[in-house]
Amino acid sequence: MKELLKRLVESPGVSGNENDIRNIMKKELEKSCDSVEVNRMGNVIAKKGKGKIKLMLVAHMDEVGLLVKHITEKGYLKFDPLGGIDQRSLLAQKVRVYSGNGQMVGVIGSKPIHIQEKEEQEQVIKMKKLFIDIGAKDRKDAEKMGIAPGTFAGLYREFSELANGMVTGNGLDNRAGCAALIELMKRVNPKNCTIYAVGSVQEEKGLIGARGATFQINPDVVVGVDTTIAGDMPEVDEADAPVKIGEGPVIPLLDGYAVVHPAAKKWLTETAEKNKIKYQFETTPGAGMDSSIAPVIRDGIPSTGLCVPTRYLHTGVEVLSLKDLETLVDFLEAAVKTVDRYF
Repeated sequence: MKELLKRLVESPGVSGNENDIRNIMKKELEKSCDSVEVNRMGNVIAKKGKGKIKLMLVAHMDEVGLLVKHITEKGYLKFDPLGGIDQRSLLAQKVRVYSGNGQMVGVIGSKPIHIQEKEEQEQVIKMKKLFIDIGAKDRKDAEKMGIAPGTFAGLYREFSELANGMVTGNGLDNRAGCAALIELMKRVNPKNCTIYAVGSVQEEKGLIGARGATFQINPDVVVGVDTTIAGDMPEVDEADAPVKIGEGPVIPLLDGYAVVHPAAKKWLTETAEKNKIKYQFETTPGAGMDSSIAPVIRDGIPSTGLCVPTRYLHTGVEVLSLKDLETLVDFLEAAVKTVDRYF
């Protein structure tokens, strides 16, 4: 999956502007699925199998990013965040700006340290004081380049390999989940269920795409395939973030929306135990994923997540293990075979 993941990471796809990722997912899923459609919100919905049980697997296509809100007289771009981006990670970063005339590179700037007051040097520079420099001479020049309020921008980082099977890049949250769905659908040929593999839009803006897709499909169970917080790093208390890279996929027990459905928890844990697959638990009461919204769709739909441990989430240098990602696909492949016994 490494080459597929690289292609996904290096393609633009900030929240609300998922076109390139959608095109990749649609093309890849058409190779292995019975049908693939794009609904009105832009979600990709692939279908495979003819079993009675409807299993929905959802991975969001978007990543956190920026939206231009104003062009200054001198041609600098002021912006608002798209999703929960860490403002501390933005200073002095390259960005890709998706103008009406095509993609261009910009940099996020601020007042140089040489002319900052001492108290300024000791503070985090707030997002409202940052700006994107695209090299424009003035506002009119920026407008000629196709920049306008509503222009999208995303962090600009290459996909790179680290030691011991680790990789880094922007948007691993959740290109990892997208790659996992594509790989899974190549492998499975379900007789006991019908699988709906969904690439959703605007997860980072409030689980927007998954709401309509879940209502549309009306599945028996939903699994969110996503990334989650790996806390195995300096300055993080294990009690706050016990998940570790290399210890397998993660089953969330509690998030900011719901408690995991007991049947879904039993299904995944028994699958892992019977197949000797390493897995972890977590609670993230301040977060959520696409499957989190399923319990309030229609009359309530059982759901759970299955996540890849990832460091430095919502920055341009997210890190995960390819082995964990491969194990997640193995886990899902095994789980598909028994879903009809639990729902």
